[in-house]
Amino acid sequence: MLSVSFGLPVLTGIAVFPSNLHLVQLKKCKKGYAILRVRRYELPAAIYSEGKITAFQQLQKFLVDIVRQEELTAAKTVLSVGLNQVKMNQITVPAGLSDADIEAEICTHVYRSLPAKAEPLAIDFYMKSAAKVEDVNVVFAAARKDYIERYHACVQAAGLKVVSIDVDVFALLRAVRYALRDNLTDAGKCCCVYLNDDYALMIILQNNEIIFYQQWDGADNSRLSVTQLQWLEWCCHHCKMTDIKCAAVGGNHELIYAAVKIISARWTCKIFEPDPFLAMPGASIADKNAIQNSPSIFLLACGLAMREVPVW
Repeated sequence: MLSVSFGLPVLTGIAVFPSNLHLVQLKKCKKGYAILRVRRYELPAAIYSEGKITAFQQLQKFLVDIVRQEELTAAKTVLSVGLNQVKMNQITVPAGLSDADIEAEICTHVYRSLPAKAEPLAIDFYMKSAAKVEDVNVVFAAARKDYIERYHACVQAAGLKVVSIDVDVFALLRAVRYALRDNLTDAGKCCCVYLNDDYALMIILQNNEIIFYQQWDGADNSRLSVTQLQWLEWCCHHCKMTDIKCAAVGGNHELIYAAVKIISARWTCKIFEPDPFLAMPGASIADKNAIQNSPSIFLLACGLAMREVPVW
């Protein structure tokens, strides 16, 4: 007989950045979420390079120690893959195509734009109505299958149970929307900025649809390298929008103030620092210490722990 649990789900979100790793474990409750664990770890050098994880064996060893220390064996875990490793777009296809045919259309579209990288893809998509009734719009995210499989296997081998891999953009937006649910509206344009030590993300929404996004993966040794704040200046200039209604700025506390000055100089809008843990019960002393100075730095990992995962 199958064993069925009707308890509210517990998910662990793990976000891996170039120099640190964030772990957030939440339990779904009737009024939202309860905190089970919030941790931040310095990542060993050489695990992350060129905007992605490159040393999976070293990451596995690092995670094994965390799993043992935090007693997380077999914990249901959601991971994120960086926007720079994902091709996101929308295509229009005839209505009635099978999932396999839709994935073939997506592959054709991706390979056409990246002919030198015709590698197997891991694809996720959803459909929405198109202008013509005989068509359907397909919004998709595609990443190198080899990278996704290696990441999945690495975390599984460390003792965790991977139940989903999300794109960082969607995880970040999930946590921001939760944190600012009383302040954000679906109408108009909204900007979300996240600034970690060596990683940054900017997203602009219009009527709940993503219309602009950029990611920064840390300065390199080339003469074209820029800091997070220089990158943010460039994004604000390149975007050329003047009707932003509100902005959410989270991440490293030392960078938030400077980012607010940059945004305020361009847009007249309300600006918030989203605290996803505000009013969440259950925080231990260790959790409170972790989130005391910069609660919004955990936005991405928190958004992963909020991912809805099907029961079956």
